[in-house]
Amino acid sequence: MSTYAKLFRMPPITPRWNTIKDNVKRQVFAETELEQRTLKSISRNTLLPTKVRMQAQLQLSAMPKLSKMSQIRNRCVMTGTGRSVVGDGVKLNRIQFRTRAISGELPEYKIGGW
Repeated sequence: MSTYAKLFRMPPITPRWNTIKDNVKRQVFAETELEQRTLKSISRNTLLPTKVRMQAQLQLSAMPKLSKMSQIRNRCVMTGTGRSVVGDGVKLNRIQFRTRAISGELPEYKIGGW
């Protein structure tokens, strides 16, 4: 399993269409990650002939859109929303993060000075 596949594995949450789509994108990216990295390194290597580099670039651009890293979006683990996600290993949106930090479920974070 690749590094990105381990990072992007999401726990099961209430299935919503956006979450399902995002999980599919993560799986497709994990399957094609090695091929994308090799093609990208070949296309950027200036020591190789131009023809080989161009072929690698064409193969890279012919890959499906879902397999690109830019298609993956951080989502909240609790609600599945894709906006204002705290990405410091917490993977919660700011509202969920705040309520959990105030209630003490996230002991390493402290909200407020009282």
